[in-house]
Amino acid sequence: MTGPQRIRRAFTLRAHLFAFAGAILLPVSVLTAALLFNSAELQREQLETQLGQVAGDLTDDIDRFVSNLMTTLQTLATSPALHEGDLEVFSRQASAAARTMGANAISLVDPTTMAQVVNTLLPWGAEMPMTGDPPSVQKVADSHGAVVSNYFIGRVSRAPAWNVAIPVFDGERVLYVLLAGMTPAQLLQILQSQRLDPIWTTTIIDA
Repeated sequence: MTGPQRIRRAFTLRAHLFAFAGAILLPVSVLTAALLFNSAELQREQLETQLGQVAGDLTDDIDRFVSNLMTTLQTLATSPALHEGDLEVFSRQASAAARTMGANAISLVDPTTMAQVVNTLLPWGAEMPMTGDPPSVQKVADSHGAVVSNYFIGRVSRAPAWNVAIPVFDGERVLYVLLAGMTPAQLLQILQSQRLDPIWTTTIIDA
């Protein structure tokens, strides 16, 4: 066999070997890619399921927390001292309720003037500033229903806060708006109770 024939035969054999290797490796590569894709899809579905569970649990915890606050406020709103106009006694009752609730403060606001008549952060008889949350007071007065406020800065505490507010009725009229001032740190505690992996980023959005 001449030199050129040996070279052509070597090239032909090499080509066959490459073709044979390709015929074996291509299906393996396709199968590997399919397995990786299926694995990624499974992980995505598991993550979506976990996200849904965490969001549901977090929503339930916050709803339960707010519901408990409203129940305590509604009980306080039935105080005979409040309806008899004895606001000094009511102020002491509100201070005790604030400690029970873990509220930063409880305030009582006249919705016609937005003036606070009770604020448990201030001693009875002290000069009371206007409420730091007029939108919530107005919304309660207009709707005759309970409201959870947006984030705001308290007039007395000078600190970030959010309110749970309910109406106090005199017949059909909203006589006062009763508010429990809470802190963002209390919502943070609810987030932390989920014990999520540190790589997670969680946010509470008022929808």
